[in-house]
Amino acid sequence: PCDGHTLAPTPSASVQLVHANKVFVYLPFAAVAGYLNEMARVVRPGGTVAFDVVTEGCLDDCTVDSWVAARGSIYQPIPRPWVLNYMAAKELTLRGSWFVPMTGGRTELLVFRQDAPS
Repeated sequence: PCDGHTLAPTPSASVQLVHANKVFVYLPFAAVAGYLNEMARVVRPGGTVAFDVVTEGCLDDCTVDSWVAARGSIYQPIPRPWVLNYMAAKELTLRGSWFVPMTGGRTELLVFRQDAPS
C-alpha cells in the first residue's frame, strides 16, 4: 500500500534496496525532500538507496537554451550539494553516480549506502 506522499506502511530499517527512477525529476523540492527522508528511514544497515534527479551537472547550455525557448520545463532541478549533505546527515554515504539520458536532457543517478547502524 502507498499513499503517494510517504513510505509509511514500510517499517523503518527494513529494506535492502530503495529505488526511484525518473520520479523525482517531476516533483517539487519539498516532495523530493520528504521522499529522501523516507528512503533513509526504511533502508536497513548495509542497504542501498538509489534515485535520479536533475542536478546542476545535468544543465548544459543546450538543455537550458531549450528550456528557455520552451518557456519552461516539466523537470525540476535540485542542487547536488544539498542532496549529498542531506543524505550524509541521514548516515548515507555516496557510493557512485552517473548521468542517464532522458527526453530533453539527462538526469544524475545517485547511489548511497546505509553504513551506520540505525
